[in-house]
Amino acid sequence: MGQRDLLYFLKNMGSDPSRLIFEDELTGLYNRRFLLNYLKHKMPQDSLKNKPTSLLMIDLDYFKEINDTYGHGVGDKVLIWVGKIAKEVSGKKGMVIRYGGDEFMILMPGADKETALQTGEQLLRQVHEKPICLDEVAGDLHITLSIGVASVPDDATNSKSLIQKVDTALYHAKRFGRDRIASADQVDLHDVFPKTALHQLDSAKITGRRTQLVKIAEALKKFGQRQNQFLIVEGTDGMGKSEILGAIQQSLPKNRIYQISVKGVPQEMFRPYYVITNILLEMLNQQPERGREILDDLTSKEANCLSYILHQPEEPEDIFHHEDEKTLREHIFNVIVHFILKVLDSKPFVLLIDDLHFSDKATLIVLRRLLLRQDIPFFICGTATDIRLDKVQGETTPLEQFLDTYGEELSIGRMNLTPLTAKDIADYFQKIFPNVSLPENFEKVLAQLTQGNPLFLSGILRKLIQDRKIVLDSHQWVVKPLENGYLPKSLEEIVSQKITALGEEGRHLLDHAATYGENVSLSALAGSSENIETNVQEFVDQAVAQGLISSEFHMNDETIRFLSRRVLDITYGKIQEDQKQELHERIGTYQEVLHSQRLLPSAATLAYHFQLSANREKARTYQESQQAFNNKIFNAKEALHYTGEKLPDAVPEDIPLDPASISQIPGVIHALLTAVRNSKLYPPGSSAVVSATKKLKESIFEILIDNERINITQADKTLMVNGESTDVTKFKSIAEAFVKFLSRLELAGITFSRGLKEKELTVLIESFSQTSMKVVDPHFWQNFSAEQRLFHIDLKQVRYTNIGRGGEEVKDQEISHENGMIEPMLDSSALFDNDDQGLDEQDLNQLSQVIRCLLTSASNIKLYPPESKAITHSIEDLQKALHSILLKRPVFTLAKIGEGLLVNGIKIDTAEFKTMAESLLKLLDRIGLRSLTFLKHTSTQDLRTFIIALGNPTDKELNGEFWRGFARDQKISSIIFDQHFYGILEEKVGISSDQTTHIEEEVTEAEADLESKNALEQTTEEALFEAPLEEEGAAQFTEDSLISATQQLNDLFLKGEEKKSRHLVDQLFEGFKEQTLQIRIKIIHIMGNLLKDQFIASQPRLVKLLTDPLLVVLAEEKEPDVVKEISVFLTRTTANLIGFGDYPFASRIHMHLLNRQQQLKDSKDPSAQQLKIVLIQELDLKTQEMLLEDLKSQDLSRQQQATQLLGSLGPAASPMLIEAIKKEDDLRLRQIASRLLGNSGPEAAKLIKGELVLAGFAEERLRILEVIDNVTRDIRTELAFAIGDENTKVRHGALRLVERLNDAELTSLLLEYANHEDSSMAVAAIKSLGKLKPAGSVELLVSLLDSGKETERLIACCRALGQIADPASIEPLAKVMVPGGFFTLRKRKSSLIRATAAFALAQIPHPRVTEVLSLYMEDRDPRVRQSAQDYLKTLKSPPPDGDD
Repeated sequence: MGQRDLLYFLKNMGSDPSRLIFEDELTGLYNRRFLLNYLKHKMPQDSLKNKPTSLLMIDLDYFKEINDTYGHGVGDKVLIWVGKIAKEVSGKKGMVIRYGGDEFMILMPGADKETALQTGEQLLRQVHEKPICLDEVAGDLHITLSIGVASVPDDATNSKSLIQKVDTALYHAKRFGRDRIASADQVDLHDVFPKTALHQLDSAKITGRRTQLVKIAEALKKFGQRQNQFLIVEGTDGMGKSEILGAIQQSLPKNRIYQISVKGVPQEMFRPYYVITNILLEMLNQQPERGREILDDLTSKEANCLSYILHQPEEPEDIFHHEDEKTLREHIFNVIVHFILKVLDSKPFVLLIDDLHFSDKATLIVLRRLLLRQDIPFFICGTATDIRLDKVQGETTPLEQFLDTYGEELSIGRMNLTPLTAKDIADYFQKIFPNVSLPENFEKVLAQLTQGNPLFLSGILRKLIQDRKIVLDSHQWVVKPLENGYLPKSLEEIVSQKITALGEEGRHLLDHAATYGENVSLSALAGSSENIETNVQEFVDQAVAQGLISSEFHMNDETIRFLSRRVLDITYGKIQEDQKQELHERIGTYQEVLHSQRLLPSAATLAYHFQLSANREKARTYQESQQAFNNKIFNAKEALHYTGEKLPDAVPEDIPLDPASISQIPGVIHALLTAVRNSKLYPPGSSAVVSATKKLKESIFEILIDNERINITQADKTLMVNGESTDVTKFKSIAEAFVKFLSRLELAGITFSRGLKEKELTVLIESFSQTSMKVVDPHFWQNFSAEQRLFHIDLKQVRYTNIGRGGEEVKDQEISHENGMIEPMLDSSALFDNDDQGLDEQDLNQLSQVIRCLLTSASNIKLYPPESKAITHSIEDLQKALHSILLKRPVFTLAKIGEGLLVNGIKIDTAEFKTMAESLLKLLDRIGLRSLTFLKHTSTQDLRTFIIALGNPTDKELNGEFWRGFARDQKISSIIFDQHFYGILEEKVGISSDQTTHIEEEVTEAEADLESKNALEQTTEEALFEAPLEEEGAAQFTEDSLISATQQLNDLFLKGEEKKSRHLVDQLFEGFKEQTLQIRIKIIHIMGNLLKDQFIASQPRLVKLLTDPLLVVLAEEKEPDVVKEISVFLTRTTANLIGFGDYPFASRIHMHLLNRQQQLKDSKDPSAQQLKIVLIQELDLKTQEMLLEDLKSQDLSRQQQATQLLGSLGPAASPMLIEAIKKEDDLRLRQIASRLLGNSGPEAAKLIKGELVLAGFAEERLRILEVIDNVTRDIRTELAFAIGDENTKVRHGALRLVERLNDAELTSLLLEYANHEDSSMAVAAIKSLGKLKPAGSVELLVSLLDSGKETERLIACCRALGQIADPASIEPLAKVMVPGGFFTLRKRKSSLIRATAAFALAQIPHPRVTEVLSLYMEDRDPRVRQSAQDYLKTLKSPPPDGDD
């Protein structure tokens, strides 16, 4: 079984796997387990906050009456029917869940409140319109539903409050008449007072415990100073001990402190290590990845020891059969101690144990040993019922024995919870009901009645709420007068009343749960009671509402807990003795099946239940079995002598070397470095390698003659030998070289032990010479030693640990809200538990990209305004880079440790991006941060806010505190500042916690220092820069010198050394045309590769520095291959500049290209045409899209810059501009694009004309027609195609184009189409003729009047003739006016044609028109008559004032 499967198995221990299903057995719908699991795992808190989610809760009205009247069979069919209707209504928008009994829910991820309400309304209509038809019921069965609706984030912020809110809304719908829907935001709290008040009561904080909380705060302060603390909170049942633990848990930071909460149970108290087992399980649950890693690292012997307490699917293998059980027991104890320390990984540990008086001896002894070790600060707080009470029964618990023996040694503090006073009770009421008016002396009455017991008081308050004895009267909370005898006399009376309210089936299940003990899983309760799970869930809801139990969902199951031990005792005490025995035997028999499947952690619970049943034989069997197992793994007397100091295979302590041996250490180090160097230079087995290895062995063996081992470690860049600091004055250079060597390999030290084999040395040296520590796996050297069986060599790897924030108190980053509330940003422990994850080669590439983008953004914000495209694009690039690296992990942390870089707690070799890494560390220094953490879903807004802040100067001191305050004020929730502060984990060998250096020099460099015994004077960067790239007098660059130049330029650019960079670039281009073709191309490639770095590409001065020399050589270069490379480089540079919004510079580059192109065009050189072709390079699609976006911008400045740049691109812009003309609806944009295209010459015109004919979509052809005249007017052939297009809109568009052009050659097309067989085409052409009035049009139109038959064509002809207003058309129009009739041969024209002709005549200024129209003053057609009369009136009316 893999470790993942093992952890899953352990998490589900005690549950009945046969019942852990997600489907309701009756309806086939999802069940409550599915809903709770989905909300917890599929929709975590960040998801709920980022998008709307709605929940509907549905209850069948009067369902009990259906069951009582028709039987449960009919009731089941009704439930199935309702579920089916709900699925039909919700469709794919929601998931229907049977929540319990007659309650359903619909979960709607992504749906807002309005959508959910519409779904609810539709469900109500469907139920009304579709009655149920059942054979068992005469007639139709009509049902109604009550529905509550709540949404995130409108009504709630998390899944728990969402369920509470929808439950309250449902309560409102039922209370106000049923058969309705209620929204949570429309519910008056006064109307649903009992429901909301009970929620307040359940969440109310403790009161009257100031003295105890002050003592706890003092203990926590000492704990913060790394002092162990052990406290026990004592008190009788119901005094609020568990609430004290809850208060501690809420007050502690969660990110850097392990917090574990467990509970003691009486059934297990005599099973050794059972509490420790629960502690380990909680640890593994909190950090499953870390847990699997540690389990994988265990040796077979350690894993076997652990299997005795961490229950396995199979019996532990007895690998200690050759040793006595005493050895096994000590091994188990030691493994437990070291396993806990390993899981904690130096983090402070807070352990909260409720009911500590039920703890087992073994657990207490382990805790003592951990406290005495003082490796890690421990804060242990347990609760216990008054321990002294056990003495009355004549027994002592393991806890009492432990306190008597070790209480003073461990400084265990004990505090007793005293009864609440009358004032405390009054304060408690005020917390829940502000300004409540209590009856006179009411708090004193309650103090006397309850004896100050918080549980009793809470029960009374719950009763007052449920009975509506507390009301809101005119905005004032008031406790109504109470009848005599109303208040219960005891807690037993309250509990009894609540039990009675459950009903018979509920009481039976409550008895069953009480027989289990203080808690039981829902699946186990349903299994042992042989009950349907929905019935059990219905009981749970009722018992929770009554305040008898609580329910918490965990790992696919609900854990049911009694509200207190006292409530359990009262419930259990009410069960008849014979019924108790029967229930215990039933549970024992049920658990036997689970035990046989190894689903119970031990036989202890079986022994417990059978001992309390009538089956004493089984009780004895399981008691003996458990006792035998207990004896095998633990013996209290032996355990007193366990030290837990080291595992059986641990390394012995160092013994200091004698002076003679110390003097030989330089020789050992020298021999080791020499052997490694030779192994790098020469092949394996060569004499140089063999000789060096032999010399190393001899130097080591000489020391091991008198010593067991040699342990050489580095601490704070100095040497430690066998745990003691060594004076290296006489061999300083060797020591420094060795420290650098160890640092490069991420080693804290090397130990050689007696028995060392030459083969081990050979393997070690080969590994040292070949290992590349790009990504330093935390267990690399440990795994290497195990695989290579280096039994006599111990390689101590540097271990990095998060040590919080130095001396600061560790707090979670917080967010402030508009209402003034401040809350922790998130439970960061849930994220940071998994942050230390391994990295691979792909991660390294992504890492360098993240750093590059981060540096680019930080640099750009100093150069460009926040709203510029340069900033927008650099932040988008940063977010994309972060997204890539966060796909595998929940968080991504960049942390500074000395001069080194840690990523998620793992040291990174930054040699391949050294300058960028150095720049990042300088940035962190500049802004006062030691670490920067990005969460999984880092938002663009958070990144923008942070980056803008980097560019804003401030007078405040920049440090972690400043940035956390900034994050709180700006509501940054996905970037965390200084969450991590790393140091090197201290080892007993004395490694300093602040030793951090990673040395980049190779061993060969260290060896040069070693061989000369003097530190060689390093060539300064300035000298390196000033030196020529080639030897004086050399005629050509070499490839090696160019590679060197590339690295130098990259380093200088990233450091911002502009002057030195320019000097080096000038050297590269000096005598450029004299270089060989290959070298010239390589120089261009150097420039191109540098500009691939976004950090460099975002710096205008650096881009100009690289580009200007190329613009110069472009003017003279005649080799096509070189011209092409320059053109490609310049085009890519333009794309970068466009990306950063620098249009002027991009335009300047392209103007150079255009000028060069024009020179070549004018040249008579035959080769010039080839050069002209290679100069034209298209921009990539992404850049084209950016240009078009700016061209569409409403920002006039951006639009003008984009237009200017497109104009400078020349022919290269043509395809892009044509696409814009074809695709964009905005006519204004197409006009701009077409004018730019028109400036690109005849080739552009040819392209657009081709698109007009060949474009596949009518919309595209129409868009081209609307602007093509800006490009060319030579389009007769293409217009012929367009006018004859099958699409009406295109034909009309073509005719409108003809109108705009008004060209004689083109209008002839109109004359042809006026007589087209397609009437609509002809009408459109005729209309255009009327507007353009070309020669010959009147004759054509008159002929059409004589021969035309279609009404539309004749009307168009009349209108066109009216527009042309040629007197030659008067008689033809008059002829149309003549009415036809019985006595004429002429066919009568329609009244509309005659009226149009009359209107057309009125447009012609001629006396003959008056004569014609006067004939029709009394025409039968009113429109003709009106046109004639209106025309004649205009002739008689006087001219306007001022006219002659």
